[in-house]
Amino acid sequence: MTHALIYTTSGLSLIAVAAIPLPWLMRAFLFWTGLSLLVVGIAYHINRPEVFRKRADGTIPLYIRWLFIPFLWGSTLYNLWAKRTDNVPALQKIENHLFLGCRLSSRDMEVLNRQDIRAILDVTAEFDALDWSAVAEEIDYLNLPVLDQAPPTAKQCIQAIHWIHAHVSKGQNVLVHCAMGRSRSALMVAAYLLSQKSHYSPQQIIEELRSIRRTVRLTKKQAELLQKLYQEGSLQTQNNAWLIVNPVAGGGKWEQHKPYILSHLEPYLKLTIKCTTPEISAARLTQEAIQDMPDIIIAGGGDGTLAEVAGELIGTKIALGIMPLGTANSLSYAIWGNSAKLTPIETACFSLTEGKSQWIDTARCNDKTMLLMAGIGFAEKMIKLADRDKKNNNGQIAYIQGLWQAALEKQHYNVRLTLDDQEPEHIHTTSLVIANAAPPTSILAQGGGAPNITDGLLDITWIDSEDKHIEQLTSLANLAVAGITNSAADMGIQYRQAKTVLLEVDPPIAYMVDGERNEPDSLRIALNHKSLKVMVPIGTECC
Repeated sequence: MTHALIYTTSGLSLIAVAAIPLPWLMRAFLFWTGLSLLVVGIAYHINRPEVFRKRADGTIPLYIRWLFIPFLWGSTLYNLWAKRTDNVPALQKIENHLFLGCRLSSRDMEVLNRQDIRAILDVTAEFDALDWSAVAEEIDYLNLPVLDQAPPTAKQCIQAIHWIHAHVSKGQNVLVHCAMGRSRSALMVAAYLLSQKSHYSPQQIIEELRSIRRTVRLTKKQAELLQKLYQEGSLQTQNNAWLIVNPVAGGGKWEQHKPYILSHLEPYLKLTIKCTTPEISAARLTQEAIQDMPDIIIAGGGDGTLAEVAGELIGTKIALGIMPLGTANSLSYAIWGNSAKLTPIETACFSLTEGKSQWIDTARCNDKTMLLMAGIGFAEKMIKLADRDKKNNNGQIAYIQGLWQAALEKQHYNVRLTLDDQEPEHIHTTSLVIANAAPPTSILAQGGGAPNITDGLLDITWIDSEDKHIEQLTSLANLAVAGITNSAADMGIQYRQAKTVLLEVDPPIAYMVDGERNEPDSLRIALNHKSLKVMVPIGTECC
């Protein structure tokens, strides 16, 4: 049904209710029809396919089917008429393992079986899918709801090309369909073909599709989206992935989340899974993975595991994927924002299946890779006091308890701080942190607000040494507010930025790097600007 027909039918129904004397039952039916079509028309106008609430298995809830019966019946009748009068087959082979077609019915099962199609991408929002269990077929099904003649989201396009490529690369035949196989499904197929044929333009791909299925025609907005994604370089498949897991991180989160993670990643990625052991480190497994030249190496664990994997990937074109299975998961929180705390595993899966990457800064602290921060004083003592047993039992509360205990000790340090090529500063402090990135919860690093992981600078924050306990607590509170509001702290807080840092304490003391304690030494830190490619969810801009 066209948008004009939806609005016309809605208007005529509502006018009839208001202007023509009719029996109450007829008036009620016309009012229901008019209002139902008006709501659908508005959803089409603002491109909101979720109005139909189509589920992942392709079913539309019963209450939605009742609410929108006038539209759904009209669409079904129109679709049946259009299929009977269409002059192309229900589905056609575009190239090896890839088919384009229209909405399926149980009568199409013979064709599906003849073509050995075992994966179906449905991009309709307004039609129920077949119940594959009822027809005794094992079909891998994915629905990405898109309204008729409307453009999908960029996220849906990228998700589609990864899903298609994952099946095609396994030698499985894939059908992409919408209502008639003309625009929505053709756009998804065109996006996938562009990801595989970089020497083609969108116009050439569409002409190639038309040479096979002559009814293919994209709307203006659909063609503009395809051109935009092509020009941005977003249509790239990254399917070969290694998942390196620390199985003891976060008190054993891997076993807890493993079924969910695999069910969401395996349809999109060719996964090789390796687990660390006391004898085999994440760094060693990453070195092994690099020999396979994957598109992505996913680090599953805490910030320490991420730093090990990232250390081997710096300077390569292999992207780092983050699967936050630790206690604090500070790096994912710093990059992804609140979604990393609210839905960490779901956000991680989205970042990997959507396939967007961004370059971030890293640093080298003595002989270690530093993604987040290094520090002395409160930061080091907090890590020391929050041991593995406390983290397993109390989660992130263990860090809060450790920071509180460190603040109560009020141990002071005489520090010699050299930034870039400047003259050294002599500092008397209880806490000093050098940050490449830090989430708001890492309050000791928030002297200038949240550190920017792409700005090419390190953020140095320290607390002026005070004898009074209340003044130390006031400084911590001030840092917490700075992190929440992303503003500079004052009242006992000092803040600088630099590309290189040399920090010396006499006598040398232990320090912390990315959540791990290190033996007494001076700190030498140098920033590497945009040296690591990281997978992020679409819409995320690292800052």
